[in-house]
Amino acid sequence: MILDRERFLDIWSRCGGEGEDSIFDELEAHYLEPHRHYHTTAHIVFCLNELDKAFADIKLRGAELQHDAVELSLWFHDVIFEIPGANNEQKSAQLFLEVSDDRLDNDLRNRVHDAIIATTHKTSPDALESQLTVDIDLSGLAQSWSEFFADSRQVRAEFSYLSDKEFNVGQGKFMKSLLDRASIYSTEFFLGTHEATARKNVARLIDKLETGYIWPQSLSEAGP
Repeated sequence: MILDRERFLDIWSRCGGEGEDSIFDELEAHYLEPHRHYHTTAHIVFCLNELDKAFADIKLRGAELQHDAVELSLWFHDVIFEIPGANNEQKSAQLFLEVSDDRLDNDLRNRVHDAIIATTHKTSPDALESQLTVDIDLSGLAQSWSEFFADSRQVRAEFSYLSDKEFNVGQGKFMKSLLDRASIYSTEFFLGTHEATARKNVARLIDKLETGYIWPQSLSEAGP
């Protein structure tokens, strides 16, 4: 899926940066890396579409939100994705700070940095920009089961160096951490539209992982 160059250049210039085609090119090159299957350009396009739907609702509710901070965080939140690797979110946030240094307002830069870090999904963030970024990053959990499981298979493909057992344990632990929260989502929009379906999908996946599911060797093979 193709990233929208004009959309990125528009928000970058709107926030005070110059027309930086080179920054867009760097982003796109990362999201097209061959070891990616889920954390790709398609994920970014999906997230931006979810942002557009959520922001329309937030505007109607009159909530104060730095929309540009959320959008920039979505553009950058998975730009670094090393497998195997650690601290990808921190590295992505650091890359954003580096390319935005002396280009964008520091308050905006800090909000974007914090929102990217929040996509580690270790805790529920307090700032609305971070809450919305996290909710959007997790919004795919509330797709139809077939779409959700297709995404799960793509995530599995990214961790091909792990055995099925190792992956199932790690992914199951993460999914349980989401299900153990009072709610997966933080913002009113996603609580109302995504929470129930996401919980059903996550619970169903946990059951599948706990049975010792053997993942297909190819993404082209039939689904569940």
